[in-house]
Amino acid sequence: MESIRYTLTGRIPSKKNSKQIIPNWKNIRIKIGGHKPKGQLFWLLPSSKHKDWHKSASSELLSQPRKGRAIESISKIIIKFSFGDRRKTDLTNKAESIMDLLVDNKIIHDDCWQEVPILELGGGYEKGNFSAEIVIFYEKAEKLVIF
Repeated sequence: MESIRYTLTGRIPSKKNSKQIIPNWKNIRIKIGGHKPKGQLFWLLPSSKHKDWHKSASSELLSQPRKGRAIESISKIIIKFSFGDRRKTDLTNKAESIMDLLVDNKIIHDDCWQEVPILELGGGYEKGNFSAEIVIFYEKAEKLVIF
């Protein structure tokens, strides 16, 4: 079994808990007029804070050694968070942000259970240090190309 490790620094925002609600005025007007709209009345979009984090975390992630294409035959992913303060926080929401980041940057194909059968999460306090260490374990199918 092979592994590849990534590190992200800084506070990881929760995508789920920081959404913007944007009204779809076209469909709202249709509903007010008594008709059934064809689409959504509101769009839920990631907050600007999350979008900024996603952009900078993508740059940080892609600057680290990686495979030439998405990792296949994943056996498990371990994410260990370091928290710089003692605030209560939800690991699963932060993990969702990281898993989406891995998919969006084509590190992994998908974050469904068929592609990632085991996801281990952990966290610990390190005064002033906010970071996440990601280790992806996979079955070696061919030669690893690092660039």
